[in-house]
This record gives sequence, structure tokens and C-alpha cells, in this order.
Amino acid sequence: MKSDRGSLVSTPNQSSQKPMLIVIALIVIGVTGYLAAMDWMEQDNASEQAEQIAAITPGTNNSTNTTARVTSEAPTRPLTNAPQVADPAPDMRTSTPTTTQNKPTAQTTDPYPRTVYLYHPNADKTYNIVKATFITQSLEPNDAKLVTLIKNSDGSFSAIDNSTNRRIPNVKDLTAQQNYYTPKTLYADSNNLILLTKQIGGTGSAFVIRKVNTFNGNVEWTLNGDKFDDFNALTIQARLHKNMTLLNISKQNYLVDAKGQLTKTSIAF
Repeated sequence: MKSDRGSLVSTPNQSSQKPMLIVIALIVIGVTGYLAAMDWMEQDNASEQAEQIAAITPGTNNSTNTTARVTSEAPTRPLTNAPQVADPAPDMRTSTPTTTQNKPTAQTTDPYPRTVYLYHPNADKTYNIVKATFITQSLEPNDAKLVTLIKNSDGSFSAIDNSTNRRIPNVKDLTAQQNYYTPKTLYADSNNLILLTKQIGGTGSAFVIRKVNTFNGNVEWTLNGDKFDDFNALTIQARLHKNMTLLNISKQNYLVDAKGQLTKTSIAF
């Protein structure tokens, strides 16, 4: 009987320990799972931070992709000679064209050097020819619209870039030796100026073609109308050909050398 009672007492003690063991096991499993989850989250955060750092670090693949994306999303600059801009207004197309070679195309707004030649009228109906060289972003094709020319009280000239309202410091009067009657630009760039003008004197007036030195205003050569087979001032075109001037007058082409010697040519204008 004693042994039976003893066995009856020990049985409930063992059964009461099982729930405690289960609780302890569940706690251990929960703690282990929590620690594993935290470790996974730390690794994931570290990986994400590494990707962010790589995205802003020059020389990585992510950096290249980001730069390309920003470039494509940034506003397209209308663009020299090159911005995407509309064609000039009709009044700008029909204005007197200028032939300065170093103008940009209609596809740029980057600053570029520009040389313009302006004609200032005088009381005696002659004109001063004034050269202005400056940096601009304007695409205005008409020099007279882009630049305002001012004659000072001492006879010198000042010029204003109308696109910025700034004074142009590099201004030179090319007519210190003589003025011109009704001049018209046939060709111009920063180093060359070929114009059509009237030569007054003697028995009357006639148009002549003249090349003017753009640094000192000296006349390099003059060609009278009688030098040509059919001189029509309305048909004259001019451009450079190597170190000479190529003229097209009444469908005939002529070459003019540095000394003003004239020869007919079959070179296409």
C-alpha cells in the first residue's frame, strides 16, 4: 500500500512539469525567431544603404544611369551656328541679311563671339561704318536690331547689346579716313568686309565694290562697274574663295585677288 501511495504521489508531479517545459521551449523558439528576424532586417538595411551610396558615387553603374536619367529629364536647351526655337518671325526673315560667318545656327543659345558692322548716317548723307565685336547669346539675324549704335559728342561711337542692355566695349570706327554713300554689305566676317557703295565725284555718281580692312579701315581695293560685262548692282553676290573674293554679277562669276585684279572664272558661286 505504501508503495502504491508513493507511486500515486509521484505521477501528478511529473505531469505538472510538462506544461512548464512546453512554455520554456516556446519562449526559446520565440527568442530565436526574433533574433533571426532582427538579423535579417539589419542585413536588408545594410544592403539598401549600399545601393543608395552606389547610386551617388561617381564611376559606378548606378551613377551612370542616374546621370543619364537626370540629363534626359532636364529641360532641353534650345541650341550655335545651336535651343529648340521656332523659325524667325516673318519680319526678321525679310530684314536685310547679314553675312557674318561666325553666327550660330538656330539651334544654340550658348555664348558665342559675334562681329557686326553698322552704318551710322550723317547730316551730309554719308555713313560711318562701325565694327563691334562681343559675346552674345542672341539669335537675332539683323545686326541693326541686335545692336544700338550711339555717336558721342566727341565723334566716337558706343554700342549697346540690346539682348542684354550691356555696353559693348570693343567698338571701332572704320571710316576715320572717309565716309561712304549708301553702303550695303555684300559679305562680312570678323576679318573681311566687302561692300557696295556709291562713289561721288567727277561727272556723277556710280556704284563701286570695295573691300575694307576691318582692323584699320583702309580700303584694300575698289572695283568700278565698268570692269564688268554687265554690272547690275541688284544682282551682286560675294563670298570668299581661298584667299580671294568670288563675285557673282548678272550670272557671271569673277575672282578678285588681294590687289583687286579681276578675272572671269567658271568656279561655281
